[in-house]
Amino acid sequence: MTLCFSHEGYKQPQQLLVLSYFLSIGQPFDMVMNIDGFNEVALGGINDRYGWTFRCPATSTLIR
Repeated sequence: MTLCFSHEGYKQPQQLLVLSYFLSIGQPFDMVMNIDGFNEVALGGINDRYGWTFRCPATSTLIR
């Protein structure tokens, strides 16, 4: 069975927090694959325009 925990706009450490949560409730995994980097590059410039670090979640999802 494949479980998908992806979410648009997630940036590290958000993926790690989701994985940590499921491990803490006893979810067994045979394999974990984390394809990372796109949102850090694509959304980092948006954060920079607001004066936020690129490490933060995307400001476009926080500022409305």
